Amino acid sequence: MISRLKAGFFRDCHGDLHSRNILLLPDPQLFDCIEFNDDFREIDVLNEVAFLCMDLDAFGRQEVSALFLKSYNELFCTIITGEDYRLFLYYKMYRANIRAKVNSLRACSTDNDGTRQILLREAEKYLKLIKIYLGQCIRTKVQLLLGNIKQHS
Repeated sequence: MISRLKAGFFRDCHGDLHSRNILLLPDPQLFDCIEFNDDFREIDVLNEVAFLCMDLDAFGRQEVSALFLKSYNELFCTIITGEDYRLFLYYKMYRANIRAKVNSLRACSTDNDGTRQILLREAEKYLKLIKIYLGQCIRTKVQLLLGNIKQHS
């Protein structure tokens, strides 16, 4: 993290970049950024990218998520190493966890059984995403370790 901070990857970002905060006009327009709190906005750009990618994954649009990440990384290389990719997966887990928590809290506070069930299914969807990302993170770590072993032998 310190190396990413020193490398200039922590910036004043949107802070809340997900698909509901983008209008697809002739040119995409971002809105509803978190301007009231520097701590929410001044983040690693990878955290910002991960939020939109996680959101697209949650909608079943993994191909759009992958295309966005690839295009973004070509224009502003933010994933350079395998460790950067694992950090990206961590940020996706972090964002999915927040969505799961928010939906769970909303489910606890509603008196409507139908609404509660919808919110609990949403929470479960995000928990399943976390499990997928964790599996990807573990596989990436194993691949990095195997790569290091092969280099040293």
